[in-house]
Amino acid sequence: MSAAEQDRGLVASMFAIAAQLKNARMREAVLAALRGEEARAAKDTGPLRQEVLTGREAANMLGKSRRTVQKLASQGVIAKVTIPGGKIAFGYTRTSVEALLKGATA
Repeated sequence: MSAAEQDRGLVASMFAIAAQLKNARMREAVLAALRGEEARAAKDTGPLRQEVLTGREAANMLGKSRRTVQKLASQGVIAKVTIPGGKIAFGYTRTSVEALLKGATA
């Protein structure tokens, strides 16, 4: 099998996996990115284009416990996002954590 045939098979597999995503907005964003429609994908995904921190990473940046980070997210102080493909996996956007740090230190 040639490299080009392997690449085509891999791309087909990526499209098949993306089509199975349950979140319609995320599914469309991933499919758009695979098709090379980056401008539309960036507009639709919002925080998905931002770096996502784990609860531990966010807690370390803020110098707080993970539970405090969860409370801040539930209050809307920092942005919480579901990680693609995760049923219960989530994270926090780096920009929202950094904004809180800047606001706290200003």
